[in-house]
Order: sequence, then C-alpha cells, then structure tokens
Amino acid sequence: MRKLTSTLYLTVVVLLGSAGMSWSADFQTGLDAYNHGDYANALYEWTHFAEQGDALAQSSLGLLYVNAQNYLQDNVRAHMWFNIAALNENGEEAIREDASSRRETIESEMTPAQIAEAQNLARECVRKNYKGC
Repeated sequence: MRKLTSTLYLTVVVLLGSAGMSWSADFQTGLDAYNHGDYANALYEWTHFAEQGDALAQSSLGLLYVNAQNYLQDNVRAHMWFNIAALNENGEEAIREDASSRRETIESEMTPAQIAEAQNLARECVRKNYKGC
C-alpha cells in the first residue's frame, strides 16, 4: 500500500507540474523506472535534479530509499532526503509538507542514532550544495 501511495503521489505531482518549472524527459524517465521497480535507474535520473536543488527530486529520492528493495533500501538516506526536501525554501509548500510528514513517519522505524546520522548527512549535503550526497 505504501508503494502504491508513493507512486500515485509522484505521478500526480509530475502530471500537475510545477509553476515556472519545466520537467525534462529525464525526470519522467526516472519516474517510469521507479514505477517499474528499476530503482537504480530512477536513482541515476533523479540525482541530477536533486543536486540542482529540486525539492520534488529530493523527496522522490527519499521515497526511492524507503520503497527500494535490496541494497538501495535505506531509511537513513530516505530521512536525509526528506529532511532536505522539507527544508528546501525553493520547493513548493505541498512538496515540503509531504516530505516533512514522510520524514516523521520513517522516524518511527529508526533508532535515535540513525536519526542523528541522517540529520548529520543532511547538513553535510546542504553544505556541499547537494553534490555527492
């Protein structure tokens, strides 16, 4: 159910678009990959946008790390990206609020040490201007 909700959220947001922002085929390619369970390609496609400060891409990476299977599933990284998206002043309010809510939800599955690690990673990522996160 969580994956379906996440997929529907991403699809609606991409379809509605964003005021003043054009979506390239690469973001859609990432969404298509995500919807088909190809998380490695979704990660590849969305990372570029996240590094450019795009709050939707940052939140999408959080969803990817929550829902991915095997080696990509990582609540610490998911929390980090949700935190970054939630605090991204350039992001739309709805995206920031959703990222904040998702961050709070996964905190219930994390230890205090994991939450602290995620917060430290988020601060470091912002300090590095989202590069290499």
